[in-house]
Amino acid sequence: MRWFIILLFVLGTLFIACDTPTDAEPAPIADLLKALETAYNNADLAAYKATLDANSYLFHFCEQDQQLWDAPETFSYEEDINSTENMFNAVGAENIELTLTLPEFEEPADDVNTFVLDEVPFSLYVTLPDDNITYPARHLCKIEMTKVDDKWLISDLWEIISSYGAGNSGQCGHETWGSIKHRFYY
Repeated sequence: MRWFIILLFVLGTLFIACDTPTDAEPAPIADLLKALETAYNNADLAAYKATLDANSYLFHFCEQDQQLWDAPETFSYEEDINSTENMFNAVGAENIELTLTLPEFEEPADDVNTFVLDEVPFSLYVTLPDDNITYPARHLCKIEMTKVDDKWLISDLWEIISSYGAGNSGQCGHETWGSIKHRFYY
């Protein structure tokens, strides 16, 4: 009888443990942004495309990029994919490092279809292996996401020039995510 009670206790504890959600379960927005980071770091174009809303995505160049690099106001989905594919092919995964630092936020409720993170610190380093030149960009970005078929996708990304990256000019002077994208567009 004693073994039977112990067995019931152990089985009951296992049942409760399996039925209890854990804090370690990833959240949809955090998953999406981790997927963006991973796609860049692996130079995986298909994975990168899977993070973007192909019907509405825009990359918004900062004013500095528009003035210094003659960049347009935005890249469409197709233009961004073209630039990103060129970069991935030119430098390879071993020469790309993107880090997004997620601010504290609450995941949106199930009935919310648009969500914005206003200030996401990031660092992006792209090295041209043949020339041994690294383009460093450290700023903030604003990311707007939309829910499409119950899946969060990035619909807009703005680079915000700030003092976040000040003093980290690297080998090539002041770079931005947009200036790096613009370099690989053509």
